[in-house]
Amino acid sequence: MTDDIAYPSVELVFGLHEQIVGEGEITEPGVRSEDAVASALQYISEGFFGEVPETIHHKAVHLMRLLVAELRSSTETSEQHSGRWWSSI
Repeated sequence: MTDDIAYPSVELVFGLHEQIVGEGEITEPGVRSEDAVASALQYISEGFFGEVPETIHHKAVHLMRLLVAELRSSTETSEQHSGRWWSSI
């Protein structure tokens, strides 16, 4: 992490997720993989295989994309998900 961006921690991401679940009427709790959240944060801060998002905008887009894919109910299928977490924001 050589830039001046303050990246969220895994704990902060889970805290935000809990708040969203608590406030959303149709949002269900559950996370498929805690390691995936850490991996998403590592990707935007350090990158993988020599590739790292450069701008804060690219970092934000990749973080949201990766988190939305992982922070859905562990019992929910892709068809059931269809943007529930995203629409609750």
